[in-house]
Amino acid sequence: MHFNTPCFGTVEYEQKDIIRFQDGLLGFENMIDYLLIHISPIEDSFMYLQSLQDENLSFILANPFTLYPGYSPSLSKEDLIQLDLQDDTPVIFYSICVLKKNIAHSTCNLKAPLVIRTDTRKGFQVVLQDPQYGFHHPFPDLSLDERGELRC
Repeated sequence: MHFNTPCFGTVEYEQKDIIRFQDGLLGFENMIDYLLIHISPIEDSFMYLQSLQDENLSFILANPFTLYPGYSPSLSKEDLIQLDLQDDTPVIFYSICVLKKNIAHSTCNLKAPLVIRTDTRKGFQVVLQDPQYGFHHPFPDLSLDERGELRC
């Protein structure tokens, strides 16, 4: 299948690539089907989440564990039920970022991460109860190591 976007051009995908957020995302409850688009083939710290319902809607995502090594989200019992998670269920976490022209003013939403089951491609945006995480958490200092990978 093909999907045309103004930012990424024509994106090819298969049905198995679609991530479904049955409840949508906060503020975008009617947008449920998305594709993950990798920014770099060798670095997975940042990606785009492209809506399949609106070609003009995409989000910049970050791997919160790469940017914030101490990040330790704790899912509530309701979150676990919503995603039908067991101890061995494969999941990935992403945080939605707001990038500014000056990277020092950019933020990452650690309070409401996206949790995606990699086996079913079912996603859910959770709101963590932990007060140490904010909706506009400042970016850490970013740099690349000798292999060109992100180092915080």
